[in-house]
Amino acid sequence: MLDHISLSTLKFTQSLIKTFVLQFLWMGAISIALSFWNRVLGLSFGLGAAIPWIANGIFAYIVLQNKQMNCAKESLRRFYGGEVVKLLLTGLCFWACFQWKEIAVAGLFVGFIAAQVFYFYRLSRPHISVKKT
Repeated sequence: MLDHISLSTLKFTQSLIKTFVLQFLWMGAISIALSFWNRVLGLSFGLGAAIPWIANGIFAYIVLQNKQMNCAKESLRRFYGGEVVKLLLTGLCFWACFQWKEIAVAGLFVGFIAAQVFYFYRLSRPHISVKKT
């Protein structure tokens, strides 16, 4: 199985997993810390941070589901399909959060933006995400 997976794809997948774990830990710690100060704000921040975490995880699973992406057409189809699912899932998660009776909208959006910034910062810094061998 490993002979079909290129080394760069394997390193990228490891970097992605490390990014998701770090994002989960940081956003969870911030949410818990905010909960000691204001329970609703901490919960809202945590829900807002969970939205892109879930959506980006599903996107990564769809795109990296099959390691053999030799055909550009197949790769593009996976990326477009993953992005459509990601956007629909993000909208559905926001809708579900707004159905909650106790929600701080500012905390929800700050959590969402903070998680997105963390995710894109980690992936844009390859020397932080992946050790060069």
